[in-house]
Amino acid sequence: MAGLIAQTRTVVVRCDASPSIGYGHLVRCLALADALRSDHDIRVVFAMTEASAAPAVEARGYDVHLGHAELPPVANGEWLEHAILHEQAAALVLDVRDELPVDALRRWKGDGVLIATIDDPTERRLVADLAFYPPVPQVLSMDWSGFMGELHVGWEWIILRSDLLANRGDSPGREPPRASVLVTMGGSDPAGLTLRVLTVIDTLAEDFDTTVVVGPAHVNADALYAFLAVARRTYRVERDIQNMGELMARSQVAVAAFGSTAYELAVLGVPAITLSLTDDHAASAGALQKAGVGISLGVHAHVRDAEIAGAIRSLLSDEGRRRAMRRQAVAILDGLGAECVARTITQRLERASD
Repeated sequence: MAGLIAQTRTVVVRCDASPSIGYGHLVRCLALADALRSDHDIRVVFAMTEASAAPAVEARGYDVHLGHAELPPVANGEWLEHAILHEQAAALVLDVRDELPVDALRRWKGDGVLIATIDDPTERRLVADLAFYPPVPQVLSMDWSGFMGELHVGWEWIILRSDLLANRGDSPGREPPRASVLVTMGGSDPAGLTLRVLTVIDTLAEDFDTTVVVGPAHVNADALYAFLAVARRTYRVERDIQNMGELMARSQVAVAAFGSTAYELAVLGVPAITLSLTDDHAASAGALQKAGVGISLGVHAHVRDAEIAGAIRSLLSDEGRRRAMRRQAVAILDGLGAECVARTITQRLERASD
């Protein structure tokens, strides 16, 4: 890649989305891309290996370089290098958990490409010029020996969709008048948590409305609809949602799989009970609980149904706690992470070109 001229105002974003890995990485990368394009006149190109996710990116006006998910690490690096060279990219943003070789990043960085990583637990973070993380305990426990870049950790660096803020409201203590629970477990719900939580809710005697979000790639839809057909309670089912923020804001309480959705709910001041797919997710969810803006039940496989029921009952019955959680969430999360990250990347590019 010798001779690369990284002078164009182009950023390559490497991310993916699929039923197995979820859609949170793509959602936040699109938010970052929108901020780079609209606020800083930066051209953004995506590099992806999941072809099924490409149409959603192209529909937003972004070009996509498609690779193959089964590529070995070296070939993966070569494919991405070709995309960077083809675009004469000034920067590469990584929000992916593949096996991209660290040596490739070192080479591109040496050729003048700015390297930024988002929430990256791998050794690649040590090569990055910019690294962005929420304030989760895993960041401090990592070995940062040899890191020479800028480390940005805090609630202000969490990248979320900008359209959420239109539903934030003016009063941090506000909440919908009708008792309501939102159940949302991500785009695909690989662990079947939607059905499990609804089975628990169906046993509760309390009077409240329940809205269920069925993601576009839900893997257990048949079993879920079979349950809904015979359920004791009535459930409102939402698919193909155009304004998720509005739906969230109408809820007193949410039960969600930990991920980007948990931060979105917090930005809107919606108290959320989270179930996690992994120990890493549980540790991150614990940071929201420690901050007083959520309830983490831990890894779903270790959580009893009675604990889920108890958490829902407790939060619905405690208006004071809900209001306190709403106020705290709105105080620490402003929802402007995409703008903060975009501005930081742009400033570094401008300094490099001076």
